[in-house]
Amino acid sequence: MKHPGPRGAARPGPGPRSSPAARSCRRRRPGYDGRVAEAALDLVVAKLLLAPALVGLAALAGRRWGPRAAGLASALPIVAGPILLFYALEQGPAFASRAASGALVGLVPLTVFCLAHATLARAAVRLPRCWSAPLCLAGGWAAFLAAAAALHPLPVPAWLAPPVGAAALGAGLALVRDPPADGRAAARHHPALEAGLRMAAAALLLTALTGLAARLGPAWSGLLTPFPVASSVLLAFGHLADGPACLGAAVRGFLLGLFGFVAFLAVLSFTLVPLGLGAAFALGLGAGLPVAAVVAAAPWPTPARPGGAR
Repeated sequence: MKHPGPRGAARPGPGPRSSPAARSCRRRRPGYDGRVAEAALDLVVAKLLLAPALVGLAALAGRRWGPRAAGLASALPIVAGPILLFYALEQGPAFASRAASGALVGLVPLTVFCLAHATLARAAVRLPRCWSAPLCLAGGWAAFLAAAAALHPLPVPAWLAPPVGAAALGAGLALVRDPPADGRAAARHHPALEAGLRMAAAALLLTALTGLAARLGPAWSGLLTPFPVASSVLLAFGHLADGPACLGAAVRGFLLGLFGFVAFLAVLSFTLVPLGLGAAFALGLGAGLPVAAVVAAAPWPTPARPGGAR
């Protein structure tokens, strides 16, 4: 007869944790819902597809109708619109409303980017294009971030944000100067590579900003929403292929098209909370697209492109 105690105790068999019933309970434990995981996966897939698809369509429009159409198409909310949509879905309508107001103020750094890019293109006209194009981009990005950092501490009321954004665009149109031709022949375009890079850049910005939104807060998230990712690829490839002289048309079209973006953001900032996501975006697009169409139809001078139009 075995002495009772630890040595003589029977070895525990498989407990309830390893039984099929226990495993089923764990799968149905409180707080776990497979539908939540599926919804999160759907959001990730939508982030990777929505903005790149819109950017690809804008790239096709630019290739078909030239730098003016490319600039106008890039100014539509093809990247910022999906970013704000995911802000609202993940952080709530109040967050997205404040971010939309911040994005209106973010048009000031975006205008600074355009002016810095065009100014550097004029200064670097004698450099080879393989040097001047990345130099202009790097300088423009630095100018954008510096302007955003300077504006971040300033409290701008929601009612003042649309006039601030529109005034910045008007100042940019008045101050931008067309870079001169560099005297070199036009090079070959790479539309497929350009479209692919623009789509990848849009997906990267969208996933980065929406992933960091909770840490950045609505102010920084809004200021960084207009960061020029797709338009940077447009400007760089145009610079490399056609030279700095083509940048004036693209930048001017970009700034003009952003007036529709102002209308879109202004409506979102005031309607997201009281009306909800669907109605706010419908009204925003209903306000922004007609403004963009009127701007597209308005005549404005286009500088001659070096090497002839292509």
